[in-house]
Amino acid sequence: MALWKHAVVGAIALAISGSVLTSVRAEEAAPADKPKVEKAEKKIRLFKPFTDLEGLSEEQKQTIADIRKKTNDEIKEIRDREKAEMLAVLTDDQKAALAQIEEAEAASRKKPKEMKQEPTTKPTE
Repeated sequence: MALWKHAVVGAIALAISGSVLTSVRAEEAAPADKPKVEKAEKKIRLFKPFTDLEGLSEEQKQTIADIRKKTNDEIKEIRDREKAEMLAVLTDDQKAALAQIEEAEAASRKKPKEMKQEPTTKPTE
């Protein structure tokens, strides 16, 4: 009986070690078997009215997107320069007050708007 138990335990151990070795070998071989998948190119996002225009080639879409990005970058530079020039006119106290106003506005944009809801039933007494 003891010999039979040892044989069963040995067979189970052999089966487990064989499956572990097979899975390790499969994992080692997997990277060589699979071709590397290149990152998908970023999809070009257009804006109205160009999204409604049919027949644009990929080159045209890319050119339009590049023009839009360049223009947005230039607008940001102009706005930054405008703000710097305006701040140069202010006193230190006015700059501090402006900073507080901007912080309060930023905080109010981040806070979800509270919904006022009237009770639908009267409170019980």
